[in-house]
Amino acid sequence: MEKKIIEVKNYTFKYPDGREVLSNINFSVMQKECFGIIGANGAGKTTLLLSMVGILKGKGLIKIDGLILSEKTLKEIRKKVGFLFQDPDVQLFSPTVYEDVAFGPINLGLPPDIVKNKVEHALSKVGLSGFENRISHHLSIGEKRKVALAGILSMEPDMLLLDEPSSGLDPRARRELLKLLFNLEKTKIIATHDLDLVNILCDRLMILKKGIVVWIGKPSDILEKKKILEEYGL
Repeated sequence: MEKKIIEVKNYTFKYPDGREVLSNINFSVMQKECFGIIGANGAGKTTLLLSMVGILKGKGLIKIDGLILSEKTLKEIRKKVGFLFQDPDVQLFSPTVYEDVAFGPINLGLPPDIVKNKVEHALSKVGLSGFENRISHHLSIGEKRKVALAGILSMEPDMLLLDEPSSGLDPRARRELLKLLFNLEKTKIIATHDLDLVNILCDRLMILKKGIVVWIGKPSDILEKKKILEEYGL
């Protein structure tokens, strides 16, 4: 039987001014599934991802690998979930690529030789072997995004949340990212406007419209329906 690795039930999020961004969200994601979240700007995609790692806090239930998200479980859940922000500069803050990718393992207290192995393995996974001494902020946006992803992979999370991973990439960098994500055998949730990406990568899609779930199903069942996509701002 397939295992539900992520469950969201009756989740609602409001900003302090009372504006409701997400309303009664319900969905689940199976282990090793790639689940896409699509919707127009302002639909609530990023807010939902941030809620799933406790950066934003609303009302309702979020369950990650059997753990209900709370202050008590937050640290354990963040070990299980890697988060790729839309802007890689949010995640890159060290002088070199090596230091950026090594930051997580070092903070786990791992010995230097283990850290080195994890960094080399993660950079190899994203196709950046030999970039250890490069300056992160001098890289292209595609390379920066790969470094940020390598930093996540060095922590060996069970699942990945990716916010607009293909935005700003040139065609070659986008193809490389698609190949990389396709070959990562992990549970993945991808929030994006990139319909080609979700068609290639995702097992199921969820459409958000103004913070409400309006559709969940297979990509092939919705991506050919132009009128419906136009209605939802896609």
